[in-house]
Amino acid sequence: MIRYDFGDSRVRCGFTTREGGVSPFPVHAMNMSFTREPSTANVLENYRRAAVELGVDFEGMTGVKQVHGRDVLLVTGENVGLNKNGNYDAMITQTPGITLCTVHADCTPIFLYDPKHCAVAAIHSGWRSTVLKIAKETVEAMEKHFGTCPRDLQAVIGPAIHIDAFEVDADVYTAFGEAFPCLIDDPALCRRASVKWHLSVPGFVYHTLIESGVHQIYWDHRCTFQNEQLFFSHRRDRGTTGAMAGIIGIL
Repeated sequence: MIRYDFGDSRVRCGFTTREGGVSPFPVHAMNMSFTREPSTANVLENYRRAAVELGVDFEGMTGVKQVHGRDVLLVTGENVGLNKNGNYDAMITQTPGITLCTVHADCTPIFLYDPKHCAVAAIHSGWRSTVLKIAKETVEAMEKHFGTCPRDLQAVIGPAIHIDAFEVDADVYTAFGEAFPCLIDDPALCRRASVKWHLSVPGFVYHTLIESGVHQIYWDHRCTFQNEQLFFSHRRDRGTTGAMAGIIGIL
C-alpha cells in the first residue's frame, strides 16, 4: 500500500496496490472491486487486510456505487458500509471511525483533508467526472457541511493513467474543450495524435483544485497503465483486471 501523510495522527490515507491479496489476477492479488470478480469473500478479505495495514477499523469502511457522475455523499454513522450506498463518486465525512473507500483502475483518486475541522473526502474522478468538475463539487460540499475554507485544504492526487497512455476520440476531446476552454490547448494537458488526442486527466483535476481555491496539493505522478507490477489498469488489461482502492479515514 502507498501511504500519504497529512502530518496529523488523526487521519490515515493510502492507495492500495495489486500486491498482497487473495484475488486471482493472476494470483495473490489485492482486487478491491466487488464488480470485477465473482467472490465477494475475496474482496472483503482484501479490505480487511488493507484496514489492518493502514490501521483503520474494517467495520467503518464505506464505499459507494460509482457511476462517473459528480454527486457527493455525506457519510455519517447511518450510512457506513462497503456495499450500502448508491450512485455517488465522492464522499465526505467528519465522523471519527469512518473510512472512505473509492475504487480505481485508471481513474484518478483524490483525497482532501481539512485540518481545522478534521474532515476528509475521497473522490473517484474518471474523465466524465473530471469534465463535471467533481473535485470542485466536493470542495463546495465540504464548505457547506463543515465550514471548510478551501485554502486550508490539503489535497493528494493519487496514481492514475497518464497522458501518454490515455488516447481518446473527438467526443472526449470536445467535452474537455467545453469544460476547460482555457486549458485545452496546453500541451501538458492535451496533445494531438493523428486523428485522436491524448489527455491528462490528473492534470485537469489539478487545475480544477486550483480553480476551487485549493493550493496545498501533492500529485503522485505514478501511472497505473505503465506500472504493471504495481497497479491494475482497465485500459492496459482490456477490462479483465482488478482495481485498487483509495482509502482515507478519521481515527
